[in-house]
Amino acid sequence: MWGTSRIVCQSQHQLFSSSAVVLVVILVVVLVVVVEAAVVVVVVVVVVVVGLVVAIAVAVLLLEVVVAIEVVVKVVEINAVLKAKQAGNEAKPDRPSRRNGPFFTLSMSGPKTVYDL
Repeated sequence: MWGTSRIVCQSQHQLFSSSAVVLVVILVVVLVVVVEAAVVVVVVVVVVVVGLVVAIAVAVLLLEVVVAIEVVVKVVEINAVLKAKQAGNEAKPDRPSRRNGPFFTLSMSGPKTVYDL
């Protein structure tokens, strides 16, 4: 009888120790999977944020280029209008002065906008 109970106790002890090892292995595997998933989520978030920052930077640079092109176009247009006006003034030297007209201004600094030309 003693021998049988000893065998049963030993087998139960081995069963508990092997199930404990299996439980620890399962917990370690679950922990590793959870940590890896968290790392993947963090990496994805960082990549998305960096992508958004780069996209915004590229958009701002493109906007600056567009604004610079518009400024150059306006300057060229203004220069063309001024040259045309100068050519028109040289062609008609007996043209009446603007001071004699109803829109006389005291400003001698020249036109303020394109519409003043």
